[in-house]
Amino acid sequence: MIAVCMKSVARRVEVDALDATVRADPTSWGPSAADEAALEVALRIAQVGIAEVVADDVIAVCAGPDRADAMLRTALACGATRAVRVDLAADADSTVVAAALAAVVAGCDLVICGDHSLDRGSGSVPALVAAELGVAQALGCVAVAAAPDGLAAARRTDRGGRDLLRIGGPAVISVEGPVARLRRAGVPPLLESMDAAVEVTFPEPARRPHARVVASRPYRPRPRWHRAPDPAAPPLRRILDLTEAMTERTPPRLLELAAGPAADAIVAQLGDWGYLTAAGNDVVPTESRSVE
Repeated sequence: MIAVCMKSVARRVEVDALDATVRADPTSWGPSAADEAALEVALRIAQVGIAEVVADDVIAVCAGPDRADAMLRTALACGATRAVRVDLAADADSTVVAAALAAVVAGCDLVICGDHSLDRGSGSVPALVAAELGVAQALGCVAVAAAPDGLAAARRTDRGGRDLLRIGGPAVISVEGPVARLRRAGVPPLLESMDAAVEVTFPEPARRPHARVVASRPYRPRPRWHRAPDPAAPPLRRILDLTEAMTERTPPRLLELAAGPAADAIVAQLGDWGYLTAAGNDVVPTESRSVE
């Protein structure tokens, strides 16, 4: 079973030249190019069929208001077998959206999303959905194709390189818009989809957030110096004191560790530098201090 997570967004907006008010064209609401690519990839995989995926079973899922029903009906006309909408506000937080989507797609063999939406563009929802489901993730893919033993995917790396991935078992994949172009639905399926039922569910009560808020203001790292340099010193000496140039430094270390010990080593080093301080079982940012 394949699930496709989509979002209905305003694809055309106008900005008033006098008051900078942003107005969305009411006729432009629909999926982004990345979400359309995700649906097309899911339909192609369902047609080919692979061992981990039940062919011909594609669910289109959206978390948003009722204006997204038109987008979901279009997905049905293109070949999706079910359409589910979780009733949420359009400006719901990404963690809330991910939790709502994960509750619907739990148990699916494959979840495909667009790499980012047009309204926020953070690209955080696919990763949050994977975290909610506890499955593997392959984000920002530029190519996805069915292979005999699963899925073959590629994603960009630095300096024009590519990561070649082999995906098997439950996973969340996000794709970029140019990966595929959504097929055109025929006239009979479009007419049938106009009266198709969209399943509407409501999100469960909010659970513990992924992150704990430790301050109501943006974090500012502490200054390197807690005292001003000697005003009587020559300018060069004061600059060297402020920048810590030409002073002895701790040499860099190269550690080869597993994920858990590596995270512990990073937190310990940040504590040694003074950026983090222990508070019970939690580690919180050190309060900023102003230069005297």
